[in-house]
Amino acid sequence: MPDAGRAIVTNTTPLIALAVATGSLDILHALYQRILVPFAVAEEILAAGDAVPGARAFLGATWLERKSDEVMRFALDP
Repeated sequence: MPDAGRAIVTNTTPLIALAVATGSLDILHALYQRILVPFAVAEEILAAGDAVPGARAFLGATWLERKSDEVMRFALDP
């Protein structure tokens, strides 16, 4: 069983695939305490608007932490 106290960093493909397959990203929230999303990933998911597959689930997952690359480096330090 995954450690709920660990942080993960995700990229575009897993977020879209999970959102399309399940209709939400809630499983990530159940498995991990922190899910970090680089700004570039958020921009890529939302580039074509909220009608593309996975975009609404991404927007609804307000617990996702969108971070710049610089902040991301320090967010994962213990």
